[in-house]
Amino acid sequence: MIPSDPIPAPPLPEVSVIVATYNSAATLRCAIESLVAQDMRDFEAWIIGDACADNSEAVVRSFGDARLHWHNLATNTGIQSGPNNEGLQRARGRFVAYLGHDDLWFPWHLSQLLAVATSTGADFVSATCLMLHPDGLHRVTGPIGCGRSHADQYTPPSSWLHRRDIAATIGNWRDPATLGCGVDLDFQRRVALAGFACHEAARISVLKFPSSWWRNYVPGQPHPQPDYLRRLATDPECVERELLQSVIVRYAREENGAQPIVEVRRAVGALLRRIADGYGRDRWPMSAFMFWRQQRFRRRDRPRRGLPPQ
Repeated sequence: MIPSDPIPAPPLPEVSVIVATYNSAATLRCAIESLVAQDMRDFEAWIIGDACADNSEAVVRSFGDARLHWHNLATNTGIQSGPNNEGLQRARGRFVAYLGHDDLWFPWHLSQLLAVATSTGADFVSATCLMLHPDGLHRVTGPIGCGRSHADQYTPPSSWLHRRDIAATIGNWRDPATLGCGVDLDFQRRVALAGFACHEAARISVLKFPSSWWRNYVPGQPHPQPDYLRRLATDPECVERELLQSVIVRYAREENGAQPIVEVRRAVGALLRRIADGYGRDRWPMSAFMFWRQQRFRRRDRPRRGLPPQ
């Protein structure tokens, strides 16, 4: 018998996208639609369910896209660390990106991040992200503030791109019960403190809908993602301009307004951040205070999101 030629292995994708999800099929569909609409096509996606019991798997299968892979964890971890670690184990791309199951990407998101990583040689790149609030207020994340770094300024995972092999050096996503900050800031902080080159992508490419603001897990709660997704599919540059305009108007009103209490709060917050950064967040007693504050936030945040207490 003449031996047959071995079947060649499929080419490795440039980017592995990890989508951690839990019982939010409606928003998951929108997130995946923004993923498959990317102008950079060389990716695979691992959609990891945190023991989902809804029709999330059917949503993933309905796209009929061979780049989309579904895996459902047998046990619920209650935090993105579990699904993200599973996704990292399965990822094959040179880079890894994360997409929240209730977030949306502009079509240029992956291509912009890859261009910045290539031109700067960065190991970790964060995009500019707009966090949308039900009352219309927008918080901008991404640009690192003066005197700060990726080691101490939060950027949402949906705005990240990093080299896959980083995780082999800094370790997996950690258990939130052991941390004095969010699991996402902890991962990003370890990347920066390990000496990996971090950079920013200036153009807005992420829309984030924090579940604690939108109560995405409350049954019957309306979701804003479908409307934004339709507009992104039709004219993403128009959406970008409108959002930038609203941010500028808000900035101008705050700069020209007479809000002493707001200004004092901002000044106090900035001072506390400077003290924490200067003294060292990992030094006692600052570390003990940060741990207490973060665990209190976790207990209060789950009910706000519509989830049962852990």
